[in-house]
Amino acid sequence: MCFFVNMIDRFDIIHSIKGEMVIMEYTLKKLIEDKIVTGLELASEEKDFSDTVIRKANVQEMPIDEFVEPGDIVLTIALGSENDPDYFDKFIKSAAASQAAGIMFAFKEEKRIPVSAIDLANKNGIAVFTIPWEEKFIDIQNSIIRAVSEEELRVFRSINSRLEDIFYNGDDIKAAAECIGKNLRCDVLVEDNKGKPLAQYGGKMHADCRNYNLKNTGNLYLFSPDPKNEDIYNKNAISRFILPMLSLWLARKQIRDISAQTIIESFRQSHDVNEGASDALAGILKYDDASGSMELLKTLRTYIMNNYNVSETARKLFIHRQSLLARLQKIEDLTGMSLKDHYDLFVLEVFARGYEK
Repeated sequence: MCFFVNMIDRFDIIHSIKGEMVIMEYTLKKLIEDKIVTGLELASEEKDFSDTVIRKANVQEMPIDEFVEPGDIVLTIALGSENDPDYFDKFIKSAAASQAAGIMFAFKEEKRIPVSAIDLANKNGIAVFTIPWEEKFIDIQNSIIRAVSEEELRVFRSINSRLEDIFYNGDDIKAAAECIGKNLRCDVLVEDNKGKPLAQYGGKMHADCRNYNLKNTGNLYLFSPDPKNEDIYNKNAISRFILPMLSLWLARKQIRDISAQTIIESFRQSHDVNEGASDALAGILKYDDASGSMELLKTLRTYIMNNYNVSETARKLFIHRQSLLARLQKIEDLTGMSLKDHYDLFVLEVFARGYEK
């Protein structure tokens, strides 16, 4: 009985905030604003770097073509530049071709990046910085990795909060799939444990996806628009912030899928429930047998079936509203239970539905 009471209490909580889509990216603009690299100076032209996404930091010297990935911050001491007048042009061209987010040069001695190289960086839209020689590359790498990870977790926490709002607002699981898809920028499919689709966002369902089990109640599938994009597949974050919320929807669906008659039959087979029902309803049963005019047990059952709506119950019983209120008061007097108390109502509903005279 406590299980059902707790679930009902939980479903009574209502939230309404849904919020806008969040962006799961740590950008060059934020790196500059956060000042996580001491002594960072921009050598290329100033611009809005809010669209320049950072994935990680990478220490590289020439050649870099095979080692730099899109979104990398390339850290370098420009080893070999003193013997190659075209070194900086080649380095910047290679980094831009690899879609690096930016380049940070550290010089042991005072050195200027050639104007031609800066012009090339501006032309290719890649940011070029200088940093003090004393700054350790490993510290910069760790700081960037930590910042990218914290931004990603911030986004997953935000998704978790919005899923809570959607769930407790009573919205369908389709709204949850849409929330996940929009914020992770991917297509989404949610199935029950029998493989039946429950919700879908987007239409590009392909073989390259990730499958997450929802505690044996179903499965979540994420399909990235770019199969090479691993960013949406943060298993730990998804397991921590998304799967528990989706499991609530599937648990609620399973509870609702159980027929009321099945539950009632299980109550009827319980000696404790039958004994409790006889005791709790004894007063109104005795009153009905003696007078018969008020039909209190029928009144209670009709009141329950109409979701405790006084006007609708009175209409169904073909009696005046005031007459119904008098009957409900009589039920409270004879049972010693309040029809305004959530727990008492639940117990009376169980007994009234399960009791067979």
